[in-house]
Amino acid sequence: MSKKMLKRSLALGALMAFVITGSAWAEELKTEYGAGEFFDIQLSGNNNETITFTGDESDWPSYAIRAIDNDASLSNVKNINVVNKWQNIFYSKNGKTLNLTNVGDINLTGQTGELPGNRQYYAFHAFGGDINVVANNITMDNVTNAFHAQANNGAGGKIDVDLSGDLNITAFSGGTIMAENLQANTSDILSSIEI
Repeated sequence: MSKKMLKRSLALGALMAFVITGSAWAEELKTEYGAGEFFDIQLSGNNNETITFTGDESDWPSYAIRAIDNDASLSNVKNINVVNKWQNIFYSKNGKTLNLTNVGDINLTGQTGELPGNRQYYAFHAFGGDINVVANNITMDNVTNAFHAQANNGAGGKIDVDLSGDLNITAFSGGTIMAENLQANTSDILSSIEI
């Protein structure tokens, strides 16, 4: 193959990767994530993976999965386990959407104890964004706010949870399930939670 043909083939391959994935360097699904590693990306498994997010209370604000600059999603995985301390586990903002779909069980553990600076634990926090969950079961131990939909920057927060099994929450202090408008100039904006 000539050098000119090779250059064209490489350029076409990079262009196709960008068109298909939105990035010339597509992310691959891992089974272990730390804080700050799953931001604004969309990944899918083959229904056999158990994905573990391990928090670090010294890294604030910490997010397991966030959708702030772009939509984010994690789908087709067997289980999602979230361990250790986090501030916001599943988080959306700026009108972006976070989708957790076709998931077996979602388990949040290890949120015990006080956070530095009187911070609260938010398991699912839609702060002017949307969070959609389709899963079998959700179990949350020792969270402050399990589901918190909140208006921000002219957009309402919306959380929609569709479970085929059970929702089990153990919470301490705070509001376990809240849809509210705390910021100024948000009194006419609707925030909602549907479980």
